[in-house]
Amino acid sequence: MALDYRFRTVDFRPAPEGWRTAWITADGLDVLPMPGWLVREEFEYDSPNSDDSARSTGYRDVIAARVEDYGIEAIDATDTSFWFILGPGQSEPTKEEVAAEISRRKAALEAKGPR
Repeated sequence: MALDYRFRTVDFRPAPEGWRTAWITADGLDVLPMPGWLVREEFEYDSPNSDDSARSTGYRDVIAARVEDYGIEAIDATDTSFWFILGPGQSEPTKEEVAAEISRRKAALEAKGPR
């Protein structure tokens, strides 16, 4: 039997004022307030299509959250537009740093070749 693993949000911890997320978009840099952190717990299911008999594995993680149209969701670090998290008092990246990151990402994409 194949087991399926999923996370459920079990708690939300608000971030103190000043926490932000940095994103690289088509327009350059987008810095947004970070609402807080999600505490998620991993559950295993008997099969990928089952919602019955969920069992906690005891594993938890804490993930930075962002505001979406429909609520707060975990930031997916594999989202190609996500760059990093800025703490309170941390300066936003300069135009030169943003340009360097955009160039680095472009070079990495070109190195991958056509999809």
